[in-house]
Amino acid sequence: MDGWRNVWVMALTIVGTLTAMFSWTRIFWLHLRERGASDAEVGWAAFCLLLAYRLPQVAGGLLADRLGRKSIVVLGTFGMAAAYAGVAVAPGWRLPVAALSVVWMIGALQWPALVSLVADSVPEAQRGRAMGLLEAGSMIGITAGPLLGEGALRRSSSLPEAVRLLLFGSCAIYA
Repeated sequence: MDGWRNVWVMALTIVGTLTAMFSWTRIFWLHLRERGASDAEVGWAAFCLLLAYRLPQVAGGLLADRLGRKSIVVLGTFGMAAAYAGVAVAPGWRLPVAALSVVWMIGALQWPALVSLVADSVPEAQRGRAMGLLEAGSMIGITAGPLLGEGALRRSSSLPEAVRLLLFGSCAIYA
């Protein structure tokens, strides 16, 4: 039963962190436009961020094997908190995209360690169920985040204020 507690803790943590991570995505692109990015530049920024979100996973698996899975998760989580603060205060539109790329790269580096920690928490015959629970937590966070962002935008006096609020909120959740 202790292993399933780990799975539930990780799944619920993923719900919270991915809700935070995706809360500002709906409005971030508008924010970049307000800061002077063209439509093409916003498109390239989105492309770069999506690459940063998944490509570093191979390196993350290697790092988890060398440095330890828990170390990668803990160090990465605090690194993401600092990078989110950087996104919130960075001037212009290029620096926020660069800082956000760092956030998403760290998340990609963490993912293999998180998955393997969850897999090792339960007996082999129950790993499919554990992975399903972790993935469900991911999807809940990814889909709930934009709803939270839309609510923040409606309650804020401006788009930049909403984006800053959501990014500092993400920073706090990761910290």
